Amino acid sequence: MSVALPKNNESQSARSRAVDVERAVAQWIFKGELTAGQKLTEQEVALRLGVSRGPVREAFRALEDLGLVQIEQNRGAFVRKIDLDEAIEIHDVYSALEELATRTAARRLLRQTNRPTPVLGRIDGRRGGSRRSRSILLS
Repeated sequence: MSVALPKNNESQSARSRAVDVERAVAQWIFKGELTAGQKLTEQEVALRLGVSRGPVREAFRALEDLGLVQIEQNRGAFVRKIDLDEAIEIHDVYSALEELATRTAARRLLRQTNRPTPVLGRIDGRRGGSRRSRSILLS
């Protein structure tokens, strides 16, 4: 669980240090170095990153706003656990965004190549437990 932060110098504001801490802790969570339910202590994170506890506290609050950390009064901060329903919902949103990005990229590519040729794609959707496929025209 180590990430090098920029040297703590006078010109770096407390806010930018908090953002650096936020990014480092988020990176640890995404990489699996911190697991769901794991307790986060201000002192340990501050020591590992070479900052004071103030920016760590601010970073924990920002991470709570992002849904990555849960802060419990008189207990501290923990890496947030998500249940199966929320994981499925996140996956569905991610899949929809990925589909939109793919369609947008295909449209731009077609415009750049000046080819009005239709591109057929297969999209699998899950609604009501059934799987359906449809061809789409991207132009």
